[in-house]
Amino acid sequence: MSDPSKRPSVSGAAQRVWAIVPAAGSGDRFGGEKRKQYLPLAGRPVIAWVLSRLLETPGLAGIAVATAACDPDFEAMAQSIEPPTAGRLMRVDGGAERAHSVMAALERLRSLGAPDDPVMVHDAVRPCVSLGDIERVVEAARNHPSGAVLAEPVRDTLKRSALPHRKTKSLTRASRIEATVDRSRLWCALTPQVFPMDALYRAYHRALAAGKEINDEATAMELAGANPLLVRALAPNPKITWPDDLALCAALLQASKTSPS
Repeated sequence: MSDPSKRPSVSGAAQRVWAIVPAAGSGDRFGGEKRKQYLPLAGRPVIAWVLSRLLETPGLAGIAVATAACDPDFEAMAQSIEPPTAGRLMRVDGGAERAHSVMAALERLRSLGAPDDPVMVHDAVRPCVSLGDIERVVEAARNHPSGAVLAEPVRDTLKRSALPHRKTKSLTRASRIEATVDRSRLWCALTPQVFPMDALYRAYHRALAAGKEINDEATAMELAGANPLLVRALAPNPKITWPDDLALCAALLQASKTSPS
């Protein structure tokens, strides 16, 4: 896999765009022997769909993929990427947590890009993101110093349970309702999430040094006093968390192939 040692040039773009895909997680909730980002989906690994879509972004200079230090699947997967990566794909050693993987990728990209270049972070298991939504959130972030997050309004009635999700230990175990939550101002944060490179790096650095829990990039920016924009997603963009999500994503990808252009 090509590993750029100098800044790639992108004609016609005042600012280059960079991408980070944290992919070092084990996917414990999903189960199975193979990590979910490498599971087959409509003939390709899940993460190959993700990277191919990101590579279509206008002005994209490079993608840093943060994987486990000894990742047996990355190189073979990378060779199958379409469109060709043209040296824009690089692997970095990720960390135990998502935040550490993002920081490792930011360290790499800071040696290649400018402080104000937009950097978008996208989940390795969101293969259905549309190019239109990517372009919209990148454009919003270019015009807002606090960045922008692709999101969707909460649609369903929200119930707060007596136990956290992970403490139920089973998808079939019941948990008592504690309260109904007002959803009128609530959004589901998706990815990509896009911020100026140096601002995101400094926000992550401070949050990690303070021992803060960081759920996503917007959380780090919020802890630094920023208020990122919410950009409503116009296309389905599910995250593969449970086995049934694979079938849903396969159906969405098939539908996107047959829909009118």
